[in-house]
Amino acid sequence: MPEVFDQCYQKARIKAAQETGIKLSTFPSQCSFDQEEVLEAGFFPEVLNRESGIGNRE
Repeated sequence: MPEVFDQCYQKARIKAAQETGIKLSTFPSQCSFDQEEVLEAGFFPEVLNRESGIGNRE
């Protein structure tokens, strides 16, 4: 399963570069998160939580 996770990340990286016009080398070659983290039900990177308001219960 780790190889599938890595393949999906690489495809997403390529797609992000194509859609944004940003050089592929700008995107990290390895995912910043491990597979176990991403598969957790409550997973969402903290920086994105702050920017989008997700998880704020105020």
